[in-house]
Amino acid sequence: DVYIHPQDFIILKVIGYCQIEQNKRSIGAEFSEFKQVDGILLPYKIVNYANDFKLSETDIMKYRINPHPAAAQCNP
Repeated sequence: DVYIHPQDFIILKVIGYCQIEQNKRSIGAEFSEFKQVDGILLPYKIVNYANDFKLSETDIMKYRINPHPAAAQCNP
């Protein structure tokens, strides 16, 4: 499942599912605290879950956007 903000079209949450024997399991992530970085809206907080149990919380301090590769680097 993918949850998208209706106005900004940013991904707020993703959930994946798997079946282990008779039990359905889920793994997901929630994204929040979005800020603009070089014209790109990026999350500064990511929370990971397994079966609604919080596994981790990541607070991002800084993004560094890779420079656009030169055209010569893209040719095989």
